Amino acid sequence: MINRICNTDDLLPPQNVAAEELLLGSILLEPDNFAQVSSNLPIEAFYITAHQKIYKIILNLYLEGKNPDLTTVAAVLHDLNLLEEIGGLNKLKKMVEQTISTYNIEQYAALIKEKYLRRCLIDSGREITSLGFDFNSRIEHLFFKAEQSLFKVIQKKVSNDLLPVSDILLDTFLDLENRLNNNKLNGLSSGFEDLDSMTQGFQKSDLIIIAGRPSMGKTAFALNIGFNVCNKENIPVAIFSLEMSKQQILYRILSYKTSISLTKLRSGRLSSDEWKVINHALKELYNLELYIDDTNYCSINEIRSKIKRLFSKKNNLGLIIIDYLQLMESHNKFNNRVQELSQITRSLKNLAKEFNTPILVLSQLSRAVESRLNKRPLLSDLRESGCIEQNTILINSKLDKTLIVDSLYKNKITNYQIYVLNNKKKIITTYSINNINFTGSKYTYQILCEGGLYIRLTSNHKILTNNGWKRTDTITPKDKIYYICHSNLYDISTQSILKLISVISIIYYSKQNVYDLEIIEYKNFIANYFIVHNSIEQDADLVLMLYRQDYYNSNGIDDNICEIIITKQRNGPIGTIKLKFDATTTQFSTFTLPYAKDKVN
Repeated sequence: MINRICNTDDLLPPQNVAAEELLLGSILLEPDNFAQVSSNLPIEAFYITAHQKIYKIILNLYLEGKNPDLTTVAAVLHDLNLLEEIGGLNKLKKMVEQTISTYNIEQYAALIKEKYLRRCLIDSGREITSLGFDFNSRIEHLFFKAEQSLFKVIQKKVSNDLLPVSDILLDTFLDLENRLNNNKLNGLSSGFEDLDSMTQGFQKSDLIIIAGRPSMGKTAFALNIGFNVCNKENIPVAIFSLEMSKQQILYRILSYKTSISLTKLRSGRLSSDEWKVINHALKELYNLELYIDDTNYCSINEIRSKIKRLFSKKNNLGLIIIDYLQLMESHNKFNNRVQELSQITRSLKNLAKEFNTPILVLSQLSRAVESRLNKRPLLSDLRESGCIEQNTILINSKLDKTLIVDSLYKNKITNYQIYVLNNKKKIITTYSINNINFTGSKYTYQILCEGGLYIRLTSNHKILTNNGWKRTDTITPKDKIYYICHSNLYDISTQSILKLISVISIIYYSKQNVYDLEIIEYKNFIANYFIVHNSIEQDADLVLMLYRQDYYNSNGIDDNICEIIITKQRNGPIGTIKLKFDATTTQFSTFTLPYAKDKVN
């Protein structure tokens, strides 16, 4: 038998004209029915152009709080010279007359929506077909565009309506009862009890950042967690290693699993008993659903495509690990690396939400940690934006006063409203400072501009120029910097106050106390009338920082102890837990305090 492919070019697009007429007639007959379908039926869902125009008029009247009945709709169409175009008054009357009952309006809407989605699917298919003939683009990029085209169609099918709290309470009660009876964590267990008690496990759709300086044990900690999730929860875990090879990753997992040193495994000088242990471990690892990809400099699009393929096979994914953030690439082009990293973290957060899976990404901390006496990392060390000098001026949104950063910090003022740039709307708006961190005494540089305006920043702080965000140490007299014209502060919401000013000089100033501001909603703020960059950790739901005292100074007391510092948790407390760390086997384990035996009198 010969299979024949249907030539769709000769077929009419999917449609249901009768359902469209009955739905419009139901609304014109009983306007209150419109509320039942308005949230889930876009104008373009109607196949007939005249029906789209009628539905659009009904929608506009509804939004204006007017009744979209037959008389009102006909009057509006007449005023817009559209009445004859849609078939005249008789067309509207016919729709009403043929409507026997309005109870089936939701059924009519479902029929119209289904035909609309089929048309969208056909359009997506044509778009994907044309991509196959695009020989100027990389195949990975074409696959990504094809997935996006199909994903848009799928998203149109999804509709979430507002629900009364009474409908949600029952589900919430059952969920609470289930947790009470089963005594289970809300999320995935990391395998470390103290960490789980503070986080309630890793939550679905969360972006989790593990940060630290080199040799702190970031990769080992992430692999320990990945193995624990895969082994104990019996669910797939995907590891994207942008730095280490698959074999290196497997050696680390094997060392962790067998407690045989990594050096000994690599040398191959093993005793017969150790070989037995390894053989047993290999059999256990063989059955684990652990997936490793070691593509160098992997982009978000490539990672998403690989996860999509794995998800389609397994229909479930427990955890995604990416090692590490600074080696990732964005498909889009940016003026600097800070913008690129910000875009990557946003994309990773969206990826976690799309697959409803926690993503654990490793990140290097800035070298600023090494310059401090206390080398425990702070949340500000995750940011590549640097810090602002103690005498920097922040403008109050009420325009009645200004305060310097040092004063805000000393007086513990965190609800101070300051100006920020809304990048989407390209306007100046206001937002509260969420937190101020003192980050030590650092070398600062002064950028002097025309009119005597200046600002003092650390070398790696970013400032907005005519060439995008630039580090302080890359600014030259050829640059122009954005500032807000303070003579027009009372008209600060308008775009007209954003000006460019020429740089006169940039010089080393001195070592100063510096601070880092946390602004949750935005990634910038106005300081000394200039627009300066904020953080790259805004998208993270949980930030864990690793610190080992014995790396800097072995004192015998804190040796082999790693502090896991929770510096940010969107839905939980911050704090520190301690774990034992065996660098020879890359193994983390529970830390228990030594205790003294009770004395017998």
